[in-house]
Amino acid sequence: MSKSRPASTTRFSSWPTNNPLRGRRPDAALGRSTRRPIPPFFSPSRFPYIRTPANTSSLASLRLSYMKPLLCSSAVFFALAFLFESLLPAAPIHLYPDSATVANPLHPAVPPVPGGSAGHCMPIEAVFAYDLAPHLTFPANTFGLTVDLRDNSRRAAKDVLTLIDGDRKLVLRFARAADGRSPQLVLENFTPDPESGTISLGQPWGDVWTHLVLRWNQGQLICQIAGQPPVTLALSGGFAPKRLELATWHIDQLSLSAAAIGTLSLDWENGYAATLELAHSPPSAMPAIRLHGFDTYAITTAPGKRDTPTLQFINPADTPRTISIDFNLRGEVGPAATAPVRWTQTLTAPPRSETLAPVTLPEALASDVYHLKIRTTGLADPSPSGALAVVELDTEKHFFHAARRSGEPAGTPKFGLHDANDNHFGSWPDALGIDFAHVYSYWGYIVGPAWVRDNNGDYGIDPATPPAEWNWNRRVDWLLGQNLTTYISLQSEPLLPWMRERTYPKQKLKKYEWGDRGGYPNLARYRQFVRALATRYQGRVLHYEVENEPNAGGDNGIPPADYVPIAQAVFEEVHAVDPSARVYGICGTGNFVPWMREVFKDGGARYMDAVSIHTYVTPQLPEAANLPQKLGEVRDIIAKSGHPNLPILNSETGTYVALREEVDRPIPDARLAELIRQGHPGLAVARGWPNYALSEREGALSIVRNATWNFLAGAERFTFFGWNLHWPAANWAEQAASGSGDGGFALISATKDGIRTPSRHTLAIGVLAAQLEGALHQQGRAIDNAGVLGAVFPKANGGEVAVLWSGMGKRSVLIETAATVTTPRAELVTLFGQTRYLDGNLHAIELGDEPVYLHTARPGIRVMSSPVINLRLETGEPGRTAVSFTLVNRDRAQSWADRVELPPQQGWRFEPASLAFNLAPGKRTQLAFTAIAPAAPGAIPDASQRSFVIDAVTRLADGTRFTFPVVLEARPTARLSPLPANFSQTSGEVSLAALAAWQPANGDLRIDMPDQVAIGRPPRLTSIQEEQFWAGPAELSARARLGGDRDGLLVYIDVTDAHARHPRRWPDVRGSVVELFFDFRPPAQSTTTPAYGKGVYQVVLRPALQPGDTVEIWNASKQHGILEKTTAFGAPRAGGYRVAFRIPWTSTGLPLDPATGGPTRAFGFDVAVDAPFPADAHPSRADQRKSQIILFGSATNNVDTSGYGLVVP
Repeated sequence: MSKSRPASTTRFSSWPTNNPLRGRRPDAALGRSTRRPIPPFFSPSRFPYIRTPANTSSLASLRLSYMKPLLCSSAVFFALAFLFESLLPAAPIHLYPDSATVANPLHPAVPPVPGGSAGHCMPIEAVFAYDLAPHLTFPANTFGLTVDLRDNSRRAAKDVLTLIDGDRKLVLRFARAADGRSPQLVLENFTPDPESGTISLGQPWGDVWTHLVLRWNQGQLICQIAGQPPVTLALSGGFAPKRLELATWHIDQLSLSAAAIGTLSLDWENGYAATLELAHSPPSAMPAIRLHGFDTYAITTAPGKRDTPTLQFINPADTPRTISIDFNLRGEVGPAATAPVRWTQTLTAPPRSETLAPVTLPEALASDVYHLKIRTTGLADPSPSGALAVVELDTEKHFFHAARRSGEPAGTPKFGLHDANDNHFGSWPDALGIDFAHVYSYWGYIVGPAWVRDNNGDYGIDPATPPAEWNWNRRVDWLLGQNLTTYISLQSEPLLPWMRERTYPKQKLKKYEWGDRGGYPNLARYRQFVRALATRYQGRVLHYEVENEPNAGGDNGIPPADYVPIAQAVFEEVHAVDPSARVYGICGTGNFVPWMREVFKDGGARYMDAVSIHTYVTPQLPEAANLPQKLGEVRDIIAKSGHPNLPILNSETGTYVALREEVDRPIPDARLAELIRQGHPGLAVARGWPNYALSEREGALSIVRNATWNFLAGAERFTFFGWNLHWPAANWAEQAASGSGDGGFALISATKDGIRTPSRHTLAIGVLAAQLEGALHQQGRAIDNAGVLGAVFPKANGGEVAVLWSGMGKRSVLIETAATVTTPRAELVTLFGQTRYLDGNLHAIELGDEPVYLHTARPGIRVMSSPVINLRLETGEPGRTAVSFTLVNRDRAQSWADRVELPPQQGWRFEPASLAFNLAPGKRTQLAFTAIAPAAPGAIPDASQRSFVIDAVTRLADGTRFTFPVVLEARPTARLSPLPANFSQTSGEVSLAALAAWQPANGDLRIDMPDQVAIGRPPRLTSIQEEQFWAGPAELSARARLGGDRDGLLVYIDVTDAHARHPRRWPDVRGSVVELFFDFRPPAQSTTTPAYGKGVYQVVLRPALQPGDTVEIWNASKQHGILEKTTAFGAPRAGGYRVAFRIPWTSTGLPLDPATGGPTRAFGFDVAVDAPFPADAHPSRADQRKSQIILFGSATNNVDTSGYGLVVP
């Protein structure tokens, strides 16, 4: 490469680099040759001293090897060099489809194949768009186009080629089958009459390649199909196309020419590149730079890949052009988070040509979420008028990199990506090394779709239509074309009357303009569809799933007895065509185990080769949602089914994670908690599930732990939900405000302004895939020792990888590995991919809730026993907990002397806060301290926290920090607000209006969070909102206020109840009621005896729901005593009601302060509100309670006081 004029150079102001692509000829690195014939004037025989360039797309490849001795000065040399450069023919410019239609188009996602009209063609149907302007212009409104076209049997109309100039479009279309499939020329917005713009071009020609010529010259359009007379049209107004759109399968040998300017050619011989050959620089010639490799947000540093960041510099001018590009790379969790990397690259492009060069990223790019600022210098060039025709590129790219483990052989394939309605061609993230693709196939979409009129004027298509004419899912062909293992989820839901045999007993069909959706399928018709689908993909698709989450949807789900014959139909039809294929049954979500048990009881196991499951747990963590136990139940059902060897596959699981406010950082935890508390759309889900969004860190650790538990249960695959480059929508904040807040499931995050970026949750998934790539994941062994959870998996290279985390709080763990002289180190990788090495064979590692990966070159990872054992807690008086534990010196040779430190944390303090010890080898000692709970706060907006994990810290004998957790329990507490003087309970009934306007000093007690739902709460393992569950605060919620003066206690509750209706019988709780709970017993009794007894009361209030109603009081615990002299009043309001309840202090039995008249100690308290099903619910639910939501406790409050909170005077 010429030193004087390099095509690409790099200057770093930070980390040096040796990128693998540096120093290589860009086109060669990308596997493409741009060699072109040399015209006679430049033949070697005429100028033997000129060496023919091997690649004229790079200036540096022009070598004047014999010319130097002839030059008298360097000035003459450069003058002649410029002369020869200007006379040499320009190498072609390559235009690639825009990123809106094809992600990362520099290298084909699906390569062209033989079968074109002359050479290659595209084997899949997709729409590619190429921007013609500013590179190819038509200043005289004159152009010529030639192209070879073919049609296929699909019934829908196909726009196979479109030229666009503003709002004017020239379209080549194959009419739909119902209109004869004829080729048509459609002119949009050329005339006021839209009907006059469609011209038939003769009879259909099917899938035979047919040549077409189109010429436009000063308002005259001539179109001719091979072997037919031309069609000539006279049209007013100019037409200079700026954009070309085409349907890939239908097009070959396209050539678009602009007189005296140049020609654009597309023949699929150079991937997706259209070749632009310029005769000379067009009048509007403007240089351009395009950034390739960033479109999927996941990049690789390997050379020549689709997702390798690459620069393409296009120079349409008649002179060479050089630009410089400044880069500023910032990370979020790795080294570049604190030390951004800056560098400059220089690119030179010959006249009317291009240069390709990789972005020179740091050589050892760490795993991280990155934000890369890019700015050019030299791209802008003043136009003759003095204005800048081209501005400098000033942009930012957001992406992540998960470093793969180089040199290790791959283990068993284990991860997949779910369909997620991803319609962007090329969006598969190759950089992640994931090869398993889930995709839906809907009966009503493919044999249809149902919403088009293609059945003699009726909706849908004729059921007798041959399969070749159906609307097959093109995404299946995309995935197969990319050599991905494709998993088809079949959906039998009827969309047309001929597809439906009957409805389900309680199902509410979804109503659309084109008809009803839902019901039990006509199995004879459905079998025809399944057989046709299996035939189409025979030998290429080996995985078929029977329905998606058929147990979900409440009354709209598929009953087990009906699911079995559907599974039988799929099983028999698939295997009749392809015996080697697998059929997966169940595909359960949420609390699917009882439904699965019924399916197996009805014989369903006979009609499946494997079981698929979904294990959503958000917003809980897997352990809190009892995921390990649920997976154990699945295995147990299979083991007892008579088909004990059925494999398990997780075909979809995701996590609901908060989207971003700022593009380069997650929402901080404190702000996220506040936004959730405020019910911010998109972060708090009003309709019950998934309740609220997790932070990116919580989402990351949840999905890793979820996958680990699945693998320990034998899951063959774990499939991530949410990979879609266009989800959430750019206006997701507006959509969330209107009630559609599911964007948090997307694996690509976005700001409220629509700027997309990977999140740390995305990064953690990439790190998980990379760290377990070499694992034999179905041979793992569980770790549950010394408070440590996780798994150890053997690796294909003979080593092991452990995934480890603390079961509760921070804790240090002693881990033994099999280090040798040749493999002395273990490698520890964090949740987000940061790496460090551990020497020796015994390691003290501090674990938290974030999983870490521990790699060893040999098997033998073992978690040692903890030096902290026998941790005991004993609660005495309220707010004080006695804690004791035993410390063991497990070293048999060395003494251990230090202190256990207990610094104040989370409002707790400790007496003593430092515990000294001195242990001889092998000895133990008991240590103890008292934990004192936080001082009683005001009214608690979030009453859910009862457990606090605090850290105790010491040091091992070698000085290594050692942490262990202590879990403390504390009852939620609310303070009693003083009532204003005019609220004196001796002066008569206080008006509800005054109570509503009262602002208590300690605030309201909110009863509106999903975690407070006791009855009607979705199961812990759930994944959709079902109508039988609590539908959110708008359906049922409340705010309570507690006040007191010298005369007594006042409880005021404002209830939102969308279906307010009294219980059918009274007294009863199966309707709209308020339940109040009091425990006035002495502390020694209330903290040790949760059972009801004297001093414990449950009071149920029947509210006033109509004007003139009175509030009725039911002492539901009267067998233990009745609260005397209580009063209640209330009134209805729009969307709910208000009630107030008063108790004289003298009726409570509490000790009273003579000075204030109020109580001198705390007492137990709780409040619940109940609501019925809607009036139009199924008759079986007319007299049932739908929901109960409770401030502090649980549905057992009527027999157990342990869930009550404390009210402090």
